[in-house]
Amino acid sequence: MKISFSKIDTYSKCGLKYYFKYVEKIVVPPTVSMAVGRAVHHSLEKFFEEKKNNNNPSLEFMLDVYNDKIDELFKEELLFSEEEKLKGIETVKGETKDAGAFSIKVFHKSRASLIEPFLVEQEFEIDLNEIISEFDMKFWFDKAVKLVGYVDLASANDHIHEFKIKTFRPKGDEADKSQQLTIYALGFKEITGTLPQKVMLECLILPRSKSDLPKVIVLESKRTNEDLERLLKRIVRIVDGIYKGVFIPPDQSSWICQYCEYRKLEICKEYLI
Repeated sequence: MKISFSKIDTYSKCGLKYYFKYVEKIVVPPTVSMAVGRAVHHSLEKFFEEKKNNNNPSLEFMLDVYNDKIDELFKEELLFSEEEKLKGIETVKGETKDAGAFSIKVFHKSRASLIEPFLVEQEFEIDLNEIISEFDMKFWFDKAVKLVGYVDLASANDHIHEFKIKTFRPKGDEADKSQQLTIYALGFKEITGTLPQKVMLECLILPRSKSDLPKVIVLESKRTNEDLERLLKRIVRIVDGIYKGVFIPPDQSSWICQYCEYRKLEICKEYLI
């Protein structure tokens, strides 16, 4: 079995969504907000790949990559809200392009020159039985379980950077509590042999209206071996639940349900009480 942050995060928030997505393999279209997040992330990835190769990429390069990705995603099937349907697809596409492009410009001006890339989209694969034994935990998987993923970006000063596209300000402790950053720290340790000096959550805040200005908010934190052990204990319980076929949905009043694409398409309707 291979487990990733996406699987861990999905199972943690809604076991039923995990079941639909990873067991039944029911594919649903991404929302517009997911599309803009993917396009901005893709633009950042390509920018730092070029910078790592000493090609000195420009802002125009970032915007071209972003716009091409948006065009590509809008050619595919997307899940539009009723409000977006009323606006019209081309109008939504234009607003999406503008919001993402404005945020990329702000990031390029305020942050891009400060980060010297060391690892970009670096893949890692960790044998969980091996890492569990290193922490002397009293547990052992009967089957091979691999934790897989990519470190989005690590800078030359051993800082991990995770980019999030948001429409609201992050909470002040979001980097401290980020399960994803802990997984990246574990992956970084697997790749380099040491923990990162810092983990950094770089939040690109998209404008919610024409009067809003995009901004970049950076939250810093650290990870210790105790944090890694806590994560591993959580992963053990999640993998155990998956093996046993335990897929529990959250209460329907949860904010998770409000934004879930499976809920919007009523795929989960017959499973909910």
